[in-house]
Amino acid sequence: MKSQVRMHKTLASLAFAMTATAVCLHWMDPSAHAGRSSLSPQEILDVSRDLVIDSVRIKSGQWQDVEITTDEDAVGGGFSLAASRDRRECHFFVDAAGRPSRESPWSNQAAWQSTPHTIRIYVERVAREGPSATQWFAIRSLILALDSALSANGSIPIRSNSFDPDTVIYSSSL
Repeated sequence: MKSQVRMHKTLASLAFAMTATAVCLHWMDPSAHAGRSSLSPQEILDVSRDLVIDSVRIKSGQWQDVEITTDEDAVGGGFSLAASRDRRECHFFVDAAGRPSRESPWSNQAAWQSTPHTIRIYVERVAREGPSATQWFAIRSLILALDSALSANGSIPIRSNSFDPDTVIYSSSL
């Protein structure tokens, strides 16, 4: 009988210690906040310019328009979750926090057969409504940097599935 009481006390102590440790580790978890620092608007402008022109030999005659894509492509007036784009199929990436990054196709000045003159900017979907204000600022910064780097005569046409896919806006209207 005495050994059963001692065993119950030991098991209860062990359960309490494990629960307390799990709660402390969850409370101190740095991964929940890691990499979520946001950039100031000036930093986004600087980073965007650097991503477009640093260490890249731009073939300005190759690029004629910009396509902004998200996790969902518009298909027949609706959305198709199965038609998800691969992040590797883009030149630039804007994450959920609005931080832009350059992908290897831009560094290599690589195009796709289906759209050989299109620069693709992939935006991580954070809401059903479309990109957040921070993401739009990063997209705008990338487009303005591209417009400047390509020395475009006129404006760069921009298509997006984040708004009406049949609508085209121009970089001069940003």
